[in-house]
Amino acid sequence: MIEKIPFRTGDIGLVHVKYKWYDYHTWLAPFIRLFDRVYYNHVFLIVEDNGIFYRFEATEHGIEKNLFIEKTTRDDNKISIIRPTFDITDKQFDQIRSLSEKLKGTPYDWKGTLFDQLIYQETGKWIGSTNENVENKRFYCSEFVMFVYHIVFGFPEFKQFYESDPRYIMNLTRFIKIFTGKLEISKYLS
Repeated sequence: MIEKIPFRTGDIGLVHVKYKWYDYHTWLAPFIRLFDRVYYNHVFLIVEDNGIFYRFEATEHGIEKNLFIEKTTRDDNKISIIRPTFDITDKQFDQIRSLSEKLKGTPYDWKGTLFDQLIYQETGKWIGSTNENVENKRFYCSEFVMFVYHIVFGFPEFKQFYESDPRYIMNLTRFIKIFTGKLEISKYLS
């Protein structure tokens, strides 16, 4: 089985999770969309390692590493993939990969998601943690992705990684949309 994925390390996935009353994993999605005023409610980072593509993301279990195709094609969610418009060196690809691996297992930031982001969305004032110390860090999904970009690239728009949300990431001018829709597994495996 060969993966024929048109994506690369550093691409960012934005997900519109469909609400299902019987699946508690989907219960937070409509509230994030409502308060963030955006179509997408989840963000993940694509990382390729030895020809295999993974999806690193902050979930209720913390930072997880899942097989990209398996996780992205198994549900009925709509996604968009955005790609940096700036050049990424091989060293930076390696830094994205190694930092994502290092952060795997980091706990989820429930306070940031349920309280800090809500206050920020309604007031424009950030009251949560601005901590960059990885050893004491927790992440929600967009915060994790922007933290990786902040550490690897250091562009000014990545500095306030802790304030990021799907809408912020979707509107970054250093990225272009390369895919929107539902991934079908048959198109990517042979």
